[in-house]
Amino acid sequence: MMPSHDFSLLSWLLFLSAGLMLGLALFAGRHRHYPVAHWFTWLALAMSLYSLGYGMELAAGDLEQIKRWLNVEFTGAAFMPALLLLMVYAYQHHRHPPLIYRLLLLGLSALYLAIQLGNDYHHLNLADIQFTVAGGLTLTRLTFGPVYYLFLLYANLAALISVLIFYRSWRRSPRFHSHQALALLCGAALPWLGYLISLAPLTNQLQLDWCGLSFGLSGLCFAFGLFRYRFTRLPPIGREQVFDEISEAVVVLDSQGRLLDFNQQALALYPGLNRTLIGTIAEPLLKELLPLLQQDSQARLPLTRQGRQYEVRCHRLRQDGPTTLGYALLMHDVTDRHQLLLQLRHQAEVDELTGVNNRRKILRLLEEAIAQVWQGGHRQPLSLILFDLDFFKQLNDSQGHQLGDQMLKRLASLVQETLMPGEALGRYGGDEFLLLLPGKTTAEALLLAQRLNQLIQQQLTLSLSLGVATYQLHDSAHGLIQRADLALYEAKANGRGQACHQADTGLLADEGPA
Repeated sequence: MMPSHDFSLLSWLLFLSAGLMLGLALFAGRHRHYPVAHWFTWLALAMSLYSLGYGMELAAGDLEQIKRWLNVEFTGAAFMPALLLLMVYAYQHHRHPPLIYRLLLLGLSALYLAIQLGNDYHHLNLADIQFTVAGGLTLTRLTFGPVYYLFLLYANLAALISVLIFYRSWRRSPRFHSHQALALLCGAALPWLGYLISLAPLTNQLQLDWCGLSFGLSGLCFAFGLFRYRFTRLPPIGREQVFDEISEAVVVLDSQGRLLDFNQQALALYPGLNRTLIGTIAEPLLKELLPLLQQDSQARLPLTRQGRQYEVRCHRLRQDGPTTLGYALLMHDVTDRHQLLLQLRHQAEVDELTGVNNRRKILRLLEEAIAQVWQGGHRQPLSLILFDLDFFKQLNDSQGHQLGDQMLKRLASLVQETLMPGEALGRYGGDEFLLLLPGKTTAEALLLAQRLNQLIQQQLTLSLSLGVATYQLHDSAHGLIQRADLALYEAKANGRGQACHQADTGLLADEGPA
């Protein structure tokens, strides 16, 4: 099977193309667990066989050698249309074609190859083979049989379908994917273009197979599109499923965390995004979003960007199976909802008149403080002061409720300014306020009560009656407030303008300044 004359430059170029395609097949074979890479592996092998056979045919010296190398060429050519269609299907749907499609397409290829290998007995594929030698090239002129024309129709139909699908993908792809789609379109169109060139009158006289000469460039385009942008795992299904129907900011990653796509809303949130980052690990730029990839699809992540509040959801992208192909991170602006929730919480927990905690909130804080004392083994004291303005009813009746409301606001503001971290003030009802003092002993609480009374006398020319109670073992919130209320009652009974402490053993009074 060795040639009868030296290899020409054209043969060496074809051998180079065959070696290149074989190398691409080996590289793609390492990723064959991805459907599109699997079928590209076999397509590259078929192209490699064709290029090798054609290169040897150009150096053949007799008819028998030509027939042998034609059989090598047809071994590759018979399967190329089927493998191309199967690769396109895997690219478009990101899964292997159904078994019936594979059996049908590959079965047709095997049948055509069998017809060619037995061509000497029936001449259904090649009716006649003639050759001439010119310029060191063996130029073969073939007369085709009826089966060849059927195969030619099938091969051209496969090329047309592939070109149309890649063209549609190119037209519908975002600019970040346009290079990939264009490379795949070129890979499918080049052999078809080579065939059309071979039909032209001028090039037809040269008796060269321009289709076979184009396979090296075609394989490079396919490999560039599939592997340069690292999209073998996730073709542009993310945009078709999400981008065209979503108004939220969206970032699409593959299962390895590589950036695949993003929309304009995401670009507004992350100005550092640009097309050069496509196919690279997104962690340096989007590290605040990556923890979502390890959580389930119901997970939510709060995010603050540019003064706005967002809720980030992670949707796993799958295609007819459990395997995760990638992730779509959707960022929904919830600023208005967040502000509404804050407003509702404020209304539920804050007293509308004074702006301090309302009765419900201060009682909840008291329950939590008692629980902390229990958890801490009663090592930290807890005191509270229940107080009100002396003669407040007379003030309302004589000078009006508007002035009374102003006095309550001013009182709450003055007391609020004296609070230490962890302390809390709440309006208990009417003109009664409850002051929660974690960490303060009875003596410290009584001292603070005196200072508050002095402050109010100086600022409002009114006095306070204050009841102090300190948490004791097995006290409940209700019991603690009840003891503070008894102390407040005692302060009023003793002449008002003072603070009293209610203990288990009796009453301790501490008069404030006159």
